[in-house]
Amino acid sequence: MIKLPLSLSSSDQLGELSWEIERRLSAQQQVALQQSVTGQANVASNVTQASSVLLEVAKLSGINVDDPAALEALKSEIAQIRESVPTLHMLVATYPTQDVKDRIVNWLRSEIHEHAMCRFVVRGDLGGGYILRTRSREYDMSFRGRLLANKPKLVELFAGV
Repeated sequence: MIKLPLSLSSSDQLGELSWEIERRLSAQQQVALQQSVTGQANVASNVTQASSVLLEVAKLSGINVDDPAALEALKSEIAQIRESVPTLHMLVATYPTQDVKDRIVNWLRSEIHEHAMCRFVVRGDLGGGYILRTRSREYDMSFRGRLLANKPKLVELFAGV
């Protein structure tokens, strides 16, 4: 079972990881083909260095990035995760720090689903707070939402000024 680092929190990032694995597998196949044609074991390799994200996923999941069978299995599992796990969209007034993102993703993965994804989108018109969107619900905890929800109170406050 694949284990995802907290820094890998969006479906887009999973897509990039899948693409990297695809490129890596293709390069490994080319090297293997060259070795079988030339009969030389030390053919110049065009297999690029694995990214820090791929290395972290491999380490957490106990996978060797130089093993094509393990990479194929990883690629397949990533595709399955992208299709099936819950993805939350968090609209925020300013982009959160990596620590805040990690804490939110950690909570989601411990309380909702082990591979839950969270996409952060900045919307300056919120004024503060956040809006959390799921497939079927929206939770508006923004300052803007709170002000608009209490328009009569807001008018009453400004009338006294």
